[in-house]
Amino acid sequence: SVYDNSGNITGIRTTIQDISERKQAEINLKLSEEKFRNSFENSTIGKSLILLDGKLSVNKAFCQIVGYSEDELSTLKWTEFTHKDDIEFNLKQQHLILSGEKKSSQWEKRYIHKNGNIVWVDISTFLLRDSKGNPIGFITEIYDITERKKTEETLRVNELKFRSITEQINDLITISDENGIINYVSPASKSLLQYENEEAIGHSFVEFMHEESLPVAIAAFNSGVIDQKKVIDIELKLKRKDGSTFIGEINGCVYINGDQKGVLLVVHDITNRIRTEEALQMSEDKYRTMIEYSNDLIWTLDRAGNFTFINKVATKTTG
Repeated sequence: SVYDNSGNITGIRTTIQDISERKQAEINLKLSEEKFRNSFENSTIGKSLILLDGKLSVNKAFCQIVGYSEDELSTLKWTEFTHKDDIEFNLKQQHLILSGEKKSSQWEKRYIHKNGNIVWVDISTFLLRDSKGNPIGFITEIYDITERKKTEETLRVNELKFRSITEQINDLITISDENGIINYVSPASKSLLQYENEEAIGHSFVEFMHEESLPVAIAAFNSGVIDQKKVIDIELKLKRKDGSTFIGEINGCVYINGDQKGVLLVVHDITNRIRTEEALQMSEDKYRTMIEYSNDLIWTLDRAGNFTFINKVATKTTG
């Protein structure tokens, strides 16, 4: 109000301040908060907000990961359902972010599900700040990787089993890609081929074949990899580092891992067996030649008295 010298009201003075920008800022802040809330609550990815005072807010996806309801989690601290062996590392990562040494951090940890099972998760966390830059709490995204961890553990156990077998047996085991390049060779490489493991890796399997065996070896490999014939079963002559040779019984199969192909081969040295068979055959041939052309009558009978063999002189003499 405006007054005169007598105290009478003579008019009204009005002050108008433009608050459009402030109102717009409030609207934008509200929209931003709503977007954040919708993104937080409705995300299919587990999310949590841990305030610096320890108060915990989570979304439904996170509840599904740990098995607790939102109400139950609101009364718990994150340390109460985190595996005890992972708490110290978790605290260290938070400290690094709070101190400014890291802007964010990602690592794997274990939660304890409400039913007592271990849940492996991959988490990414960063520090949430207010408009003045003061820290409010940690925003974390949580991915359940339990099944992946189980698969990795199964692979690790199988790998240990495979290596424990291949490193103890005398047979040579090789694994090569679809081009025949060896990427694994068992310790028997040293005794059979005279090559250290590191020397053999990176070479083509055909480099260890004797020249006369190359056509058969290449055909068998191509049959396995290109034509998808699963089993390889052949006998080939192989050569050692010093140029000497041996006969190998080779059994193998094609393996397919996604879009990758390869061949696993087991090589058993059968040189002594082949020599024994050859010696036996030679002995058998000598025996047959001797009795066939002997001037004596020679025959063999079974226990029932039936002839099982008669030489030529016996048939000629008896008619």
